[in-house]
Amino acid sequence: MVVKKNVVIPPPLYKRILRLVFKLLQYPRKIVKKYMAYNGAIGEILMESGDPSIDRLRRRNNKLVNLFIHAPLFLGLIISLISLYLHKDDFSQYLQTVFSPIVGKGFFSTFGLYIKKIKYILTAIPVRELDYLPFLYGYALSIIGAWILSLNPVFKEQDKITHIFSTLGYIDSEGNPWKVTWTPNAIMIESFNCDPFALCNNNRFWSSVNFPPTAPKVNRTNMNKFIVQRKYELPSELIFEIKGEENV
Repeated sequence: MVVKKNVVIPPPLYKRILRLVFKLLQYPRKIVKKYMAYNGAIGEILMESGDPSIDRLRRRNNKLVNLFIHAPLFLGLIISLISLYLHKDDFSQYLQTVFSPIVGKGFFSTFGLYIKKIKYILTAIPVRELDYLPFLYGYALSIIGAWILSLNPVFKEQDKITHIFSTLGYIDSEGNPWKVTWTPNAIMIESFNCDPFALCNNNRFWSSVNFPPTAPKVNRTNMNKFIVQRKYELPSELIFEIKGEENV
């Protein structure tokens, strides 16, 4: 008896192209949402830690999103709208002709007039290149800007820790690795059945992520979330120089 295996038939080429185009058009929005989610998470870290560097990081993220994604789109849209406004009379004339009544003296005459009007509607649209090219260029620049923002080292660090969580079996009830929000000075972890103090004593883990931890701060509204700040230690010897003399 021959058992037939399920054969996955790939979608037609045009559907794959359309899917790719749709993903490309959605890419700036996807990156904006990613930064918004990150800023929301580091906002929680800011509330718990009060670290001013977190607020500076959040404001910098907003500036980057505005500069690389929103600004090209806005500028391209404004230029296109100005171009449309400068020859708005052409559109008024076009619409007036499109909606004007058709009066013929017979069937064939009326039919011919309908054909002419359809041809006019399709070919006489008063759109110039300057009406749409600036917006298209702006959108293209926003896609490039979104790609640049996706290379933020912050996300690379988060992916690294998430991968380590998955390797160590630090997963939630659905089998997903614990969520992590990384900043240079603090990390927020959303764990599952975890003792934060025991995790902070796992020197091997923290060495692998190059982040010496302080004692964890458990979130006041969600006990599964806790924040670990970076531990900074002073060197064992400090040399002070006063009036050309050195004292240890």
